Amino acid sequence: MILRAISLPICLAWSCGKTIKWTSRIARQADVPTGAQILPNENGSAPGLYFRANINPRIRSPHLFLLPGPPRELQPMFRELAMPILRSIVQVPHSLERRLYKIAGIGESTVEETIGEKVLVIPGIELGYCARPGEVDVRILGEPDAVARADLVIRGELGLSIFSTSDESLEEVLVKLLTERKETLALAESCTGGLLANRITNVPGASKVFVAGHVVYANEAKINMLGVDKNLIEKHGAVSEPAARAMAEGARARARSAYSLATTGIAGPTGGSEEKPVGTVYIALAFADQETMVKRFFFPSDRETFKQLTAQAAFEMLRRRLIGCRVGAIDLNRPGGSVNRPYDY
Repeated sequence: MILRAISLPICLAWSCGKTIKWTSRIARQADVPTGAQILPNENGSAPGLYFRANINPRIRSPHLFLLPGPPRELQPMFRELAMPILRSIVQVPHSLERRLYKIAGIGESTVEETIGEKVLVIPGIELGYCARPGEVDVRILGEPDAVARADLVIRGELGLSIFSTSDESLEEVLVKLLTERKETLALAESCTGGLLANRITNVPGASKVFVAGHVVYANEAKINMLGVDKNLIEKHGAVSEPAARAMAEGARARARSAYSLATTGIAGPTGGSEEKPVGTVYIALAFADQETMVKRFFFPSDRETFKQLTAQAAFEMLRRRLIGCRVGAIDLNRPGGSVNRPYDY
């Protein structure tokens, strides 16, 4: 019942290519039950398996996929290998169209309130949402005419907040925009602890546009590494508009980059005050020949979510600047309203 002849060389080649010690446990991942179709794993040692429905004519059974668990292995395998099989199994009318809109800086409930009823009154349209911190995916499905009408509504209501209509991340969009413009970026991070730099450098080709990143968590680091005035911090505090501005300008001057972003805030659960409660963050964007822009946001949440929301807001500030939008007149929390309101989850 178990065959290894086909998948064992694949696992062995992967292990050798990754300089991972070959063990019996890795070899066991090459076990393939009789009748299974192997789905090669380009990102790991364990292949996926597919069993067609009713593979044993004496026993009724469904179509069955066995896929690896780690997302970096599962997701590309599902997209590239499982989906073509599913499309051959499930006959979807060719007339149906699908569209995706990736929205930054607006909570799911606000997106739904803004477009939900206007889209769903269109006959034959299906509408869905998928939310993450600082980001919402909007998906529509329907006949071409219905999708075209829904597209007009969505773009009309959320146009500036749509950063992609494909599966790109916000950082991928930024790297692409900076590359097209032949411009560069530097970062100065306090409360985000290097998250912005991590996300940017996850994008292939980031080396063409990303110059330097400073993680300046302590006040001494802000002073010594970025040249922030000690008196400025003593007067206004490290979490303040003047401090964020000085951080961004210091990072840009040292890297000689076209743009720089800076983040400084209070992630919590302690450290807040009545004037600056936990969740307060200042984000600064510095660029040539214009005054550095600083915006205050309020993201009361756990530390990890706070960092993710801050990164999204910072990236969205830069994206809107790159596409020629007046960032200072835009609220990244929702279409209209105060930037000092809590984030709408």
